[in-house]
Formats: sequence, structure tokens, C-alpha cells
Amino acid sequence: MVKCEHLKELLDAEISIIKKHLDNHKWCNHIPDDNYGIQDFVNKYGWLMREFYCGFVCEHRETCPLKSVTAEAPEEAKKKDPRIFVVNEE
Repeated sequence: MVKCEHLKELLDAEISIIKKHLDNHKWCNHIPDDNYGIQDFVNKYGWLMREFYCGFVCEHRETCPLKSVTAEAPEEAKKKDPRIFVVNEE
């Protein structure tokens, strides 16, 4: 299975986004705990952050060995290892 070669850059971007929006996310969802807030944020928006980063932000998206990186709906993404990107085999 092909894995992202720039995972650190992706995770750095995700951490930055989470830090920026965590307090508002916790408030809107009535979550008192930071750890649970982070978990909830990633479960709800992790797929979207990956799709945006890989599709529009990553400097290596044109030469990516994954070619067609896809992010799945959150229900499907929970079934797979979130650290591994899946190649669209259509």
C-alpha cells in the first residue's frame, strides 16, 4: 500500500488548524475537555483537512505517487487507518 511521503507537513498543518479552532469547536459542541475536543474535531473534520491539504496545498501534489488521493466520508474513514491514504482505483 502506498503511503504519503509528506505526512509530517500534513500533520503540522492539521495541528495548526486544530489549535486555531479548538476553543470554538469545544464551545459549539459543549465539550469541556481539550483531549475529547481534539478527538471530536479530528473525527468530524480530519477527512476534510486531508482532502484540502492533499488536493490544494501540498507542494508535491502534482508528483505525488498516490496520484489521485481521495478522502472518504467520515464513516468510511473510521474503518481504515487514518494515517494511510487510499488510491482511487476507479
